[in-house]
Amino acid sequence: MNAWTIQIAPAVVLDGELDMATRRSAAALLAPLLDRGGTVILDLTNLDFMDSSGVHMILEAAKGLDGRGCLFLHGVHDPVRRLLDIVGVSSVENIHVMPCEVDPFLIHLEAADEMEGSPRRNHGTGLWSELELEPDTEGVMNDSVRGRQQLHEL
Repeated sequence: MNAWTIQIAPAVVLDGELDMATRRSAAALLAPLLDRGGTVILDLTNLDFMDSSGVHMILEAAKGLDGRGCLFLHGVHDPVRRLLDIVGVSSVENIHVMPCEVDPFLIHLEAADEMEGSPRRNHGTGLWSELELEPDTEGVMNDSVRGRQQLHEL
């Protein structure tokens, strides 16, 4: 047997709603990971709502990997799971849907909060950065109303 220890792939953790107003910002966060290829993790554990524009973003992300990797949708739960099932997202060859009740990224960050000089306390340094984006007229992001999006590079 051979065994290796590898670093987990960077993950985009979505919180709140993925819809027409937030789709572009989420896609912008995913873009560098898709360019890099390999395993791309999109954590949906704290996603409360997704509409068809969110599904379209996921399908475009998988297509953007173009045979260079897989998109793992972690923490998929109702009502988001029902929508993805209706659309048949799991039938796309390089999309893997993983329902899970555990919130691995935020649990890790809560533990980090207890440590002095944690990345979360020092916004933007280390493992965690939070985007607080204001709404704009082109629908790029309405974060103050719809929740937060967090980018975790673990």
